Amino acid sequence: MGTRNPSLPLVLVALGLASCGLARDHAPARRGAATPAPASEPVGALGEQAKQEHAPAGLPERKIIRNGEIMLLVDSLEQARDAIEEGARGAGGYLSSAQTDHGDAASATLTLRVPAARFDDVARALARLGKVLHESLQAEEITEQYYDLAARLANARRLESRLLELVAQHTAKVSDLLEVERELGRVREDIERLEGKKRLWDSQVALGTLTVHLTMRTREVASAALGTEMRETLSASWHALSAAGRGLLLAAVALLPWSPFLIGGGWLFVHRVRRRRMAASVRSG
Repeated sequence: MGTRNPSLPLVLVALGLASCGLARDHAPARRGAATPAPASEPVGALGEQAKQEHAPAGLPERKIIRNGEIMLLVDSLEQARDAIEEGARGAGGYLSSAQTDHGDAASATLTLRVPAARFDDVARALARLGKVLHESLQAEEITEQYYDLAARLANARRLESRLLELVAQHTAKVSDLLEVERELGRVREDIERLEGKKRLWDSQVALGTLTVHLTMRTREVASAALGTEMRETLSASWHALSAAGRGLLLAAVALLPWSPFLIGGGWLFVHRVRRRRMAASVRSG
């Protein structure tokens, strides 16, 4: 076996780090000279963006995150919520969270995750469920950031492979191997962080987030308030009747030891009244 330079691993590490930095600095240039779209676009452009998810041949696929918020005035809170959940499932999405307030002003807030291709269709369908009080739709393009992150991730994985090869060779000094292993740990942390960010963006691009605020009309709110008052009144009356019955029962239990005296006294009183009546009738006859 030929003689190896002990500092060769560190030289390769330095070259790998340099190549990683250069790839990060020049990644946008390798992807072509396409002019990046603005970070956000007006509501009216959502329909066009839904039709242009795939760029022409030779250009990278556009990455767009869709978010929206709609506030509706509805006749029935339960019916509107059922229709929204069914519509989300029908579009291939799901209900992410729900919060309902059953107070005097009944309301609900629903958060939907909807496939990007059906985002505009679902938003238009929701607007037909009631009176639209507020609507806000956004489309944020992250194409450049996404592919820059993908390039950095690829470079980090290549550097990880090189470091693993150096560790497997066992030809360097122990101090050099320890330095390589420390660098390998740092690179793996970067890979995990970049992979997590990429998974998050993939989820946000695939499924848009649509938040729906529901509020019942005044007539429905008044009816709900009247029903609540009736239930509370009936409950209070029932509790009063129950308390009165309990009081009478306790009174009967308390008088139970005195019952012989009370019965005896009552019998003497009735007997004396009868004698007086009989005596009075004899005198009158």
